[in-house]
Amino acid sequence: MKNKFVNRCELPNNSLGKFILCRDELDITLYGRMELHPGVENKSYDKAKKFLILLTTSLSDFSIDSIVGNHKEISHQGEVLGGTQALVKDGQLFLYGSSTTYGEIHPEAVERCLHGKDLRIESLGLTFFGNELLPLEQYLSQEVRNDKD
Repeated sequence: MKNKFVNRCELPNNSLGKFILCRDELDITLYGRMELHPGVENKSYDKAKKFLILLTTSLSDFSIDSIVGNHKEISHQGEVLGGTQALVKDGQLFLYGSSTTYGEIHPEAVERCLHGKDLRIESLGLTFFGNELLPLEQYLSQEVRNDKD
């Protein structure tokens, strides 16, 4: 049987947030929390990407978590396979980094979940601890490392 890829995330332009990818039997579903942010609206795509990276590496109170919460707070069904931070700007989706809670997300799985959306997808830093990205089928069948603390 083949996996069914589903999107359950709103993707407004000029938004940033977090995604998690979940497995529930054969369904692979993308969930997320995206928020419109004034720090993205008046920036070019490249400057908005740098802004997201700054928010994810910031140790101050002004971080991605202060805007959208953490990956554990995203409502979902099934086992979480991984997570990332995201930016939607001008028809482009930028995925950055891996969730410290759930580990890496697979960009091809995100692409399949968003099939039919008119978005160009770019990713950076989605491998956890510098490991090579697994082939998609191997990634989807991995044992889940949920709710690490």
